[in-house]
Amino acid sequence: RSGLIGLQLAVPIYQGGGIESRVREAVALKEKTRQDLEGARRAALFQAQTGFAGVNSATASVKAFEQAVVSAESALASNILGQEVGVRTFLDVLQVQQNVYSTRRDLADAYFKYLIGVLRLKASVGALTEQDIEDLIQREDMAVTVTHGGYVKRVPVSAYRAQRRGGKGRSGMQTREEDF
Repeated sequence: RSGLIGLQLAVPIYQGGGIESRVREAVALKEKTRQDLEGARRAALFQAQTGFAGVNSATASVKAFEQAVVSAESALASNILGQEVGVRTFLDVLQVQQNVYSTRRDLADAYFKYLIGVLRLKASVGALTEQDIEDLIQREDMAVTVTHGGYVKRVPVSAYRAQRRGGKGRSGMQTREEDF
């Protein structure tokens, strides 16, 4: 009698490499995420610090230019008086007047930089709202007219009066029964 018995044995010599590899990958991804978070935190802190310094600088610039405008206007008044008494020429007055306008322009530029700085600072700390943007819109009285053709026209009250088209200005803007 003879018989044959077979046994097949499959023993993996090393199977843990795939699992270890996935563990190392997960640890590396966790570290990368932590580093990305730290980088974003540092960038936000830097933007907030830069924005704060910019707002402080712009505030100082606005105050300085406001004083410069007062000084330039005083110099203009002095030069006009000097021209009237004959110690200044018309050219002197024009140069000082040009300085006044240049200083006013610089003040407007400094104020613009201040507003932009405030908006950037609020944006960097996540506090910028739609209301902050709307607050920048200048408010003025408007005259709204509707033509018989159905067109709506919005005109500042100051321009409505200046056009001299036979209107009555503000008193003529009241609604009547036949208005639509």
